[in-house]
Amino acid sequence: MKKFPVSISPDEIRRQLNQTDPYSRRFAETCLRGLLGFRDVPGTLSNRENVFPPVPWEFEKLRQRIHDKISPHIYGWYDEAASAAGGSTSSNVAAFSRYRFVPRYLHPDKTFRYATPVTLSSRELGVTRLASPTPIFASPYGSASLYGGLSDEISLAQGVTDADVVHSLGTLTRYSLEADRQAVVTNRYYFRPGLRAPSGPAPFTMFQLYLTEEDDINRSLIERAKRAGVSVILFTIDAGAGHGGAPMMDLAADFTYCSGIAGNLLHDPVFHEKCYRRRGCVGTRSPKLLTYASRRLGLSVKKLADACDPAAAFDYGRTIQFGGMGRQNSVRNSRSPAYPWSVEHIARLAHSRKNISPAHPAFTHRRGLPLAVKGVMSVEDARHCQDSGADAVYVSNHGGRFVFNSIAPIEVLPEIRKAVKKKDRNFGVWLDSGIRSAADVLIAYARGAEFVGIGRPVIYACVDKGRGGVRQILQGLLYTIRDQARLCGLQSATEIHAKTDIVRPA
Repeated sequence: MKKFPVSISPDEIRRQLNQTDPYSRRFAETCLRGLLGFRDVPGTLSNRENVFPPVPWEFEKLRQRIHDKISPHIYGWYDEAASAAGGSTSSNVAAFSRYRFVPRYLHPDKTFRYATPVTLSSRELGVTRLASPTPIFASPYGSASLYGGLSDEISLAQGVTDADVVHSLGTLTRYSLEADRQAVVTNRYYFRPGLRAPSGPAPFTMFQLYLTEEDDINRSLIERAKRAGVSVILFTIDAGAGHGGAPMMDLAADFTYCSGIAGNLLHDPVFHEKCYRRRGCVGTRSPKLLTYASRRLGLSVKKLADACDPAAAFDYGRTIQFGGMGRQNSVRNSRSPAYPWSVEHIARLAHSRKNISPAHPAFTHRRGLPLAVKGVMSVEDARHCQDSGADAVYVSNHGGRFVFNSIAPIEVLPEIRKAVKKKDRNFGVWLDSGIRSAADVLIAYARGAEFVGIGRPVIYACVDKGRGGVRQILQGLLYTIRDQARLCGLQSATEIHAKTDIVRPA
């Protein structure tokens, strides 16, 4: 196929490919790679194709690439059709097409601020103010190391932070939350030669919490998240015993029977003590992880290590994990048997400045962590979360994976925002589900979101090209957010809250 003629000089090509702004450089790389052919592009900072290969800017093209290369047994787990409960996933996406922008081309200020303030609020912690480098974050999702292709949880964490985007650590992962967090902290942005590891405050990261049946294990997970240095706990309430979508089951695409989801439990000291009491075995031979169980059980570390049975330990871990994930509730009575799985209880644990788990060395936290409740889809649940001490609600229907024919989060977002802001204007309101483009991000902000999560685009990019693919898809998205915002006379994503006439119903 004949290519378009390229008239700019080699010096200008180098300048374009060495721009300090990573989003503009991403645009130039894409254009020049296509026009010149990858190996003919001189002076590029990312000239290792296997590290930062091109990925499509258009989501549907990326989705089709994944569909064509991944086994149905794997792809069925995150397929938009198979994993959609009824039509929930497709409805999430379609809902954004019901809104249109009103461009404002003549606004004199053409600058754009990516940095986005994130504000949360509760009675116990007061107002928490965090600063995100960009208006988006990577939505939490588990089992990334089982998704096929080049997908891996460490690569995911590194690719997200390469793009200067806030990362969410998962519960159902192959690695521990400490290992995933360390991948964020020590990420050296190796696409920039000579750049040192980031200095200054620890990066803004979040931890998604799925509850187990055991309160002391839940306490240990929260305590570990605090010690790892995460900024926010995401308490996921929209998960039941199954994962929705009959087609997914017909494709034999259920990762929950694979030990690759149990990394956090298998790295938890309390889990091994409980596992020995319940099943007479442990899931590790690590002296560090068995010390607590040894002390509690009055057995030597060696004897416990000799009782290591990974398969039996995973059986126990799976039982308690999926036995606890559907118990979330709004109980406010601490004497109720359901209280350990209530929003109020989890909020108090997250907020506590004291050590909440005896499995960890004595340590007093300077400040507890704010709690954002993920999966809120009604005004009733939003009010329960706020009254129970949460700091934010995260409007989401899990990407359409659970409730058959669920309403789209973007549709219910304004009424939820109105209800919680009436009581506390600093209370946080976030959203994900159905975000596929820069336009969707801005529509979400226009409808009242204060922080927007990106799910499947990140998943597909990680499966397709690993760390480099995640970096590329997010940088392309951020470049387009800036471009579209400026054409609408906006200098930031949050500015749209005060200019509601910029987005109108179609």
